[in-house]
Amino acid sequence: MNKFTTALLAPVATLLAGCADPVWQGYAGQDVQSVVLDQGPPANVEQLSDGRRAYQWNVEYTGTRPVVSNTTTNVENAVAGSTTANATTTTNVPYTQRCLYTLIAAPQGNRWIVEGIRNGGPICR
Repeated sequence: MNKFTTALLAPVATLLAGCADPVWQGYAGQDVQSVVLDQGPPANVEQLSDGRRAYQWNVEYTGTRPVVSNTTTNVENAVAGSTTANATTTTNVPYTQRCLYTLIAAPQGNRWIVEGIRNGGPICR
């Protein structure tokens, strides 16, 4: 690839990355080695029929999400009569989210330059 082709690929890669995680979007136009240095080795590499390669990373996100619960209790009191007590509690529930990110790269000399990024799915960042 020459400099002109590379200059055209960078904006295309950015457009293709539009729905991907911002961290992964940042790799558009870069050498795949940058991704490997940041994310570790890919889980899978596939040679595509058009000469490009697909590099895939499995990423697992973990954390907690707040879940709010409302409860209502009737309290009986011999003197005051019946009354209602309301309570709100928040519980942090752990979650694990697995995503598969695919980077499509084209050869440029002895390097592989990221042209496109496929997001791991609708729930992935």
